[in-house]
Amino acid sequence: MATENAAVNFSEPVNKNKQTLARLQESPRPLLHRRDAEDLVLTTAARAEQDQTVVSAATRILSAMARQEPGSTERLLEDRRVSSGRAR
Repeated sequence: MATENAAVNFSEPVNKNKQTLARLQESPRPLLHRRDAEDLVLTTAARAEQDQTVVSAATRILSAMARQEPGSTERLLEDRRVSSGRAR
């Protein structure tokens, strides 16, 4: 499996289907560039379900931590502001 994401123009899977699809299958997150709209990312249903499971678990963990420790939510939000360059 390739470590980098393949990127092709939106029309390539139709115009050069065999070559393009072979290249896209090697990528974990193939990207389709569109001329007049936002690019699209392709994924498998299994990968999308796996991503949802990971996000859901992380959300539950953070929620439990916030309930257990007073002030943790404020610290988490402050850390986010600092890391994104929006510190007050």
